[in-house]
Amino acid sequence: MLFSKLFAPTLKEPPKDAVLKSHKHLAQAGYIYQVGSGIYNFLPLAKKVLDKIENITHKRMQEHGAQNILMSFVVLASLWEKSGRLDKYGKELLVFKDRKDNDFVLSPTLEENITEIAANFIKSYKQLPVHLYQIHTKFRDEIRPRFGLVRAREFIMKDGYSFHEDTESLDEEFLNTQNAYKEILSDLGLDFRIVEADSGAIGGSKSREFVVLTECGEDTIVVCQNCDYAANIEIAKRSKRPEPLNVPKAQLAKFPTPNTTSAQSVAEFFKTEPYFILKALVRKVIHKDKETLACFFTRGDDNLEETKALNALNIIGANALELREANEEDLNHAGLIAGFIGPYGLKKHVSYIIFDEDLKEGDCLIVGANEKDFHAVGVDLKGFE
Repeated sequence: MLFSKLFAPTLKEPPKDAVLKSHKHLAQAGYIYQVGSGIYNFLPLAKKVLDKIENITHKRMQEHGAQNILMSFVVLASLWEKSGRLDKYGKELLVFKDRKDNDFVLSPTLEENITEIAANFIKSYKQLPVHLYQIHTKFRDEIRPRFGLVRAREFIMKDGYSFHEDTESLDEEFLNTQNAYKEILSDLGLDFRIVEADSGAIGGSKSREFVVLTECGEDTIVVCQNCDYAANIEIAKRSKRPEPLNVPKAQLAKFPTPNTTSAQSVAEFFKTEPYFILKALVRKVIHKDKETLACFFTRGDDNLEETKALNALNIIGANALELREANEEDLNHAGLIAGFIGPYGLKKHVSYIIFDEDLKEGDCLIVGANEKDFHAVGVDLKGFE
């Protein structure tokens, strides 16, 4: 076909909401056209690129023994109820009714569908192992789609599912698939790292992400320069930090601290390091049929990682769907004073209290006294209940 016949409608100006260069260039060069929030049409140039990516993916997956299928994008909601994920997945799962009042979902992932297929047709261990995969449309009703194709609501995903007789076979296929993905990304010429990751609503005991390194991504990874450890910051673990030298040793006492509501200001008030300040972060916990409050404590120079916080709650049986920032009204209703929240007497105000692992056996701490303009000094968390 002559280039003069190519349908590639270009734009003089990038879309107003475009932030990343990739989003601007793809739109201006006539690769993609946005039809709604996080929803794009792929025009001829983009389709050519997609076809090449899919061909490479098919080649490598089939070389590693996987079989290509194509499952329905629309799935019965009853399958999601059966798995227990209809509520757990949250509002990102788009549920709708047909004209006969049957509930369906637009699939963000297809574990329920493939499991139904396997349950009906895999009748003997002699049929195992089997690895089925597809490249198909998915939909996730993102609250804030952004960065063009990086965080879209409708997207194309390669998803694979394997079934095994035992964990040994599963582990072998895990490594086999990992090697296939390495070959795919290498064929595409991408600079990537394999990192430990959170399994999220899908679940599982082991998860690896293939992260393409870029300055304009949506995830952050941490990498050890002295070993092979690499992980998404959502689940990254670190060794115990060395304690600063100027330890604020004191007897347990309540101390007036007028207008000092941040960890930094409290540290400056007591002429010590934020490391010794107990920072309280209150979150609204969204359950299936109720809302509660949880308080997470970190050291004053640390931040709360929301995914870790949610996982910590569910480890103790909270069955939390998501976390949201607690506002001033939430704090007032619970009888809490922002900037002066501490662990003592807190159980009557919140449903859950979680301490960061870095605070284990922490002592010589300065914490909120749950009273306006007061903090407690000389706090020892050893044996705290």
